[in-house]
Amino acid sequence: MAHRDVIHRRISRRRFRGLSRWVVVLSAMVCLLCGGTTMVVAGTAPQRSIRLSFWTISRDRGVEALVHQFEADHPGVKIVASLYDGGTNGSQRLATAIMGGAPPNIVYQDRFTIGQWAVLGAFYRLNHLISQSMARQKFGGPEGINSADYYPFCWQEASYQGGVYGIPTGTEVRVLFYNSDELRQVGLVNTLGRVVPPKTWGQLERDALKLSRRNAAGDFTRLGFAPNYGNSWLYIYAFLDGGRFMNRAGTLCTMDSPPVVKALAYMARLYRLQGGINRVDAFVNAGSGPQFDPFLSGRLAMKIDGNWVLNEIVRYQRHLRFGAAYPPPLRGHGSATWSGGFALVIPKTASHKRLSFDFIRFFVSQRGAQIYNRVNNRYYAARGRTYLPDFTAQPAINREMYRRYVRGNPNMPPRVAKAMHTCYELLKISHNRPVTPVGDYMWDQMLQAQSSVFRGGVSPKVALTRATERVQRRLNRILHPVPAARLPEGLVMAVLAVVAVVLVLAGFWREWRKNRLAQWRRSQTAMGWMFAGPAIAGFLIFSLGPMVGSLLYSFCRYNLLHAPRWVGLENYHRVLIGHSLFWYSLANTTYMLIGVPLGMAVGLALAMLLNTEVRGIRLYRTIFYLPAVVPAVAAAYLWMWILNPVNGLLNSLLRDFGVAHPPLWLNSPSWLLGSKAGIILMGLWGAGAGMIIWLAGLKGIPTQLYEAAKMDGAGPVRRFWNITLPMLTPYIFFNLIMGVIGTMQIFSQSYIMTSGGPDHSTDFYALYLFNQAFKYFRMGYASALAWILLLLILALTAIQFWLSRKWVNYDVV
Repeated sequence: MAHRDVIHRRISRRRFRGLSRWVVVLSAMVCLLCGGTTMVVAGTAPQRSIRLSFWTISRDRGVEALVHQFEADHPGVKIVASLYDGGTNGSQRLATAIMGGAPPNIVYQDRFTIGQWAVLGAFYRLNHLISQSMARQKFGGPEGINSADYYPFCWQEASYQGGVYGIPTGTEVRVLFYNSDELRQVGLVNTLGRVVPPKTWGQLERDALKLSRRNAAGDFTRLGFAPNYGNSWLYIYAFLDGGRFMNRAGTLCTMDSPPVVKALAYMARLYRLQGGINRVDAFVNAGSGPQFDPFLSGRLAMKIDGNWVLNEIVRYQRHLRFGAAYPPPLRGHGSATWSGGFALVIPKTASHKRLSFDFIRFFVSQRGAQIYNRVNNRYYAARGRTYLPDFTAQPAINREMYRRYVRGNPNMPPRVAKAMHTCYELLKISHNRPVTPVGDYMWDQMLQAQSSVFRGGVSPKVALTRATERVQRRLNRILHPVPAARLPEGLVMAVLAVVAVVLVLAGFWREWRKNRLAQWRRSQTAMGWMFAGPAIAGFLIFSLGPMVGSLLYSFCRYNLLHAPRWVGLENYHRVLIGHSLFWYSLANTTYMLIGVPLGMAVGLALAMLLNTEVRGIRLYRTIFYLPAVVPAVAAAYLWMWILNPVNGLLNSLLRDFGVAHPPLWLNSPSWLLGSKAGIILMGLWGAGAGMIIWLAGLKGIPTQLYEAAKMDGAGPVRRFWNITLPMLTPYIFFNLIMGVIGTMQIFSQSYIMTSGGPDHSTDFYALYLFNQAFKYFRMGYASALAWILLLLILALTAIQFWLSRKWVNYDVV
């Protein structure tokens, strides 16, 4: 025995020495390569070029021309442009770049979000750079930035509490579009035979009902007007009634003021008179994309939308007889509208701020506008398309571009040119959305109030009062934060290091205690630890580390860009007591558990059908498994078309079978056959993934059991209940566990298909957590949500393991 131990010890030592030699050789080669590279770089002349990172929403020919021109004017400067969302959806990327110490130099940012970022201290205040640019212009320098050159609402939206954090670039405006032929058809003309669009709310209501047409089944064939289709929202109706959403100081939310309440009541009345929002939305949202716009196809007579519709008309319906008019106000008020747009900002921690500002100044200058529009106009002309210049935030540039590319273009349709002029005139009376650090949250609360009134029958006053109270509470916490102790820097890393060291030492101690192992076995154990080391380190750093960090952050007030503040159990208190949407999202997620047994049943049924030896069975199995490997985004868009309530495949089949009014699916918040049921149906389509597991279980059942049962006179049903199911109980248990865990984390379907709507009916727990973390930057609150979800999943799993003792049988497998 001792002789055998000696032999094993010698063999292990030789293997270890051989492996050590290879490790040394490889390390030397890596060092040589790295050192050689360093020497080559060190021996070359230093690079003096400056690279500026530019995040932009578009990289069309005009933007590329501006970048190349600036590089030509500034030798040694390189602009690296990359696409960026610019709004709420791009906030995760921007926050990550700032936190990682590698922010872009210039960002094309939605002006609506600038107030939120300014409060976080993320954007650089540009006041002194603006003043210096004006001073340089007086002494013959390049064109400076002057607030008087901009529309007031554009400049206000890029500013916060006296600081200018962005230079406005483009803008847009909402206008009433109407189909001239359809208005003429119902007699909406004056004595001269000219079409007369509605001038007041009362006329808009009358004309909307007059223009609507239905078939014998009561479904729309043409809709007069949809209050919220296009891009109007509650904003425009409130502005038309003289309402405001925030006081001028930005400290008080006034979303429940009488003008706003009256505006919401008017929108609800229009929907109610036309059969309800579900039917209206199902009709106007029958297709996706501008080419399926019901206004362009003649199925919608009027809508309030942005000036970008003119580009769609020129491209898809050039000969459409239409008009554009001021949005009709309440009687006794003047017309109004609202505008959004983008601005160029500089992150506070970015380098080369003065050079970045020079690029911004050139980008928004008269010369920059001329280059941008000239290049894009040539690009469109080369492809036989009509070019419409974008609206800028500067009236003088708009007038020049209108004169040159709209009025001076002989190929421009006269109706389009007239509509463009109307849009330019509307910019003079346009409003901007309130500049506030809770802009996104106010937007979401406004949508929730709209949905609860339109779909839930809640009083406009009650809905807006609730929304106002929530927004005000959030605003007060930002403007007047409760003093809290700052979490010491490095504490999180220290805790993580301690946990990692404790776990590693525990593992070594456990092995050290095994003194009875032979020497050769201990050397092999050390070798095993060496090979497992990278995987263990990866787990500690990338899995366990973030978990421990999120546990600490769950007791803190943390927004990524400021140091965390210790608040104890405040986040958990707000989750469980302070916010009803948490419970609603939990209820939505619990409802989706219905899909677990349904999916298991469908998967088992498919497996039993495919557990036969027939010709081509492998092909059949592949076909049924294919939906499981379709990417989630592709599957989501496919099912958005299948579940379309008007012309989707599923409802078309139901109508062929005599169902006069099929479900609205994703357009309905119904708990029976609404949005959640549609997503469950989509999940059944992917049951092929579970089919593989069921098929493996069926293959493992001895055929002798079926033969014996058949000889005893048992039929197919009895054999299934008494043989198949008992033998499959371990597989049932596994699929049940994995199905429940997966359902509790359902996210992608609602994120892509419904964005949590309608009326928060698909606002599942994971989506709610995601929005709190990466939309509102409430990382402490989101961490608390994550740990509550973990405890819920652990509890459900533990219950299932406890119950499994009563029905899962492993002895027969």
